[in-house]
Amino acid sequence: MGVPVGAALNDRLDSVLGVLYLMFNEGYLSTDPRNAQDGGEAPRLIREDLSDEAIRLCRMLALNHTTDLPKVRALLALFLLQSSRFASRLSTEGELLVLADQDRTLWDRARIEEGMLYLSSAAEGTEESEFHLEAAIAAAHATSGSIGETDWSYIAELYDALFRRKPTPVVALNRAVAIAYSEGPLAGLAALDTIGSHPALAGYHLLPAARAHFHEMAGEAVAAAENYRKALDCECSTAERRFLEGRLQRLIDRSSSDLRN
Repeated sequence: MGVPVGAALNDRLDSVLGVLYLMFNEGYLSTDPRNAQDGGEAPRLIREDLSDEAIRLCRMLALNHTTDLPKVRALLALFLLQSSRFASRLSTEGELLVLADQDRTLWDRARIEEGMLYLSSAAEGTEESEFHLEAAIAAAHATSGSIGETDWSYIAELYDALFRRKPTPVVALNRAVAIAYSEGPLAGLAALDTIGSHPALAGYHLLPAARAHFHEMAGEAVAAAENYRKALDCECSTAERRFLEGRLQRLIDRSSSDLRN
């Protein structure tokens, strides 16, 4: 068989890129029991080997003149930028750390620089894929010094554009987070209200977890605790459950301290 060309090549390439995207994400947020820590403890949340393999395969596509297309470079940029944060995503005790709590000095600057180069080269031509938008979002985070310095308005705009191409409730949920940080927690809660009844989010722990965080940002401890409990009622990984329990306990401890004072 000859090498596919034209539409056939594009369709086959899209299928391959979709598989690599799923492979990378499974490594980025993995609950595979084979990834257990030493001593048979609960599985770690990250399988770097799986994500690195997705990067290796995507890099091969980017280095091949037949498949070196803007969307391939954009996907590779996304992988590199996201994976640059691997070393900071878990604490020394194996606990999940959200972006605000990560030590940015641990981020892999070489991967960030390479990712930015691929993102820049992906801008050649007129093609703009979902991967371009997701990579641009990752770049906005990777090049920010802190949560407070992040251009959340720009990220919200990118999520608006991504939602037009990929109108999924998960994209809408991420968009709500960007809105909460750019316009305030009440705006974020309003954005969540527009998607809260979507059947795809039924039992999805990140929806009440986001709502809890926004209430916490607004100083509404009772509502925040209630939503953290709702999140804990949903199915999630061991590491995610420990994270949610820690957030809830922090609220309880803070409320007890306020009462004593």
